[in-house]
Amino acid sequence: MLVNSVDAWDVVLQAWENVMDCEDELKFKECVHRLQVVCQPWPVFFEYVNDSWIIPYKKFFVKAWTNKVMHLGNTTSNRVESAHWSLKKVLGSSRETFVRVRMEFTTLLSCNTTKLRRLLKEV
Repeated sequence: MLVNSVDAWDVVLQAWENVMDCEDELKFKECVHRLQVVCQPWPVFFEYVNDSWIIPYKKFFVKAWTNKVMHLGNTTSNRVESAHWSLKKVLGSSRETFVRVRMEFTTLLSCNTTKLRRLLKEV
C-alpha cells in the first residue's frame, strides 16, 4: 500500500499539485482524472483524497475557485508565510548569495506593488 519508489511519489505529488493549480473547472476535471490514473496502484489513497479533500474542499484550495475572489495574491492566513512562500518560489534554492536574494526580493516587492496598484485602480 505504501509508495515504495521516490519516482512514483514524485509523479503522484506532481499530479496533486496540478489539481491545486488548475485555473478553470474543465481543466480541473482533467487533472483529477490524471490523479486518479496515477494513483491506480493505490485506489484507497485516491478515494480518500477525492472524498475527504477534493470534493468537499476544492473551493478553498483549487485556483479555479480561489481566483474568483480578490485576495491580492495572499492565499494563506498569515501574510509573512505568504511572503516567505513567494520568495522561496522565486529563489528556487536555499543556497543563493545575499546579493541574489536581495535582488529577487526587490523584484518581487516591485511586482507586488505594481499588481496592487493596478487592482486598486480597478476597484
